[in-house]
Amino acid sequence: MLDVPKTNFSDAQALRVMSNGKIIHRWIQNIIKKQYPEAILEEEVTTHDCHTFIDVVLPDRAIEIKTCHPWMFNYMKKGDFVLSRDQKPHFLQVVHGAMVTDKDYAQLIYIERQNLLMKEFIIPITGETAWKVDEELATLREIKIKNWLPEPIPRAFEGKECCWGKKNDKFCPYYNKCKGVTNGNNPHTSTA
Repeated sequence: MLDVPKTNFSDAQALRVMSNGKIIHRWIQNIIKKQYPEAILEEEVTTHDCHTFIDVVLPDRAIEIKTCHPWMFNYMKKGDFVLSRDQKPHFLQVVHGAMVTDKDYAQLIYIERQNLLMKEFIIPITGETAWKVDEELATLREIKIKNWLPEPIPRAFEGKECCWGKKNDKFCPYYNKCKGVTNGNNPHTSTA
């Protein structure tokens, strides 16, 4: 959005994990397409706020397919898991996709990447779910208008420590930039 340069690039292990995710992703898309010939795969949508590709669009819903680690899959099965809180970026992405394609439902399909177990969440598009997306879009618009980078607190994880940098920095392309800002080396303003 602000054309901030990346500071970290994926290593071979991270690329393998992402490649496996793409293979599983295409496999699930093909299964859906066989069951629903009217399905649109990778529908490209551009609005004044964003440019996105929606994994699958059916007549009544937008679908996003995600692979996850076994520990996350097991956590999703626990009673205290709340999709809109614990997987907020995915929740916002799929609800936004349903909103911009004028669908009644959003659906997230999680595939556990070791045993290929699946868990699905169907989210009705209501005033409350739409409000959560609109609130995030308002925040992003403010950042863009002010050309200002907010404090690098991992908002996607409700104030928890950023999980990407905890064990390694292989998946976050901005890890070093955030780490530098967090350590007081940057006044929260974009120089990009």
